[in-house]
Amino acid sequence: MARCQELARQARLSGNVPVGSVIVLDDAIVVEAGETVPTGPDPFAHAELIVVREALRKFEKDTLRHATLYTNQEPCLLCSFAIREAGIGRVVIENQTPEIGGVSSSYPILVATDISRWGAPPSVVWI
Repeated sequence: MARCQELARQARLSGNVPVGSVIVLDDAIVVEAGETVPTGPDPFAHAELIVVREALRKFEKDTLRHATLYTNQEPCLLCSFAIREAGIGRVVIENQTPEIGGVSSSYPILVATDISRWGAPPSVVWI
């Protein structure tokens, strides 16, 4: 989580939302990113989306069920959808974002068990 916090700090210093995310596989960080919204050209450049996209480029989707995504902020609904679609097996979150979070909002799609096409949700750990 320390690396997520550093990436979030760098994002904030660049004028972006302070979010940092990493994906870990076999105890090693394989992808990392800081948020580039709002200063970048892509309004979908959330830290979680960036790392999910890059992980899918690097690894087979089936491999990601063994991966852990760490993020200093609860993934929003958009990022939660991407995490579920990618099949990431575990998500570790530091802070809640209750209005738009994929776990704590009124639309907890990150942990929903009633969306049959996704199968089991990832395990979620709050730290």
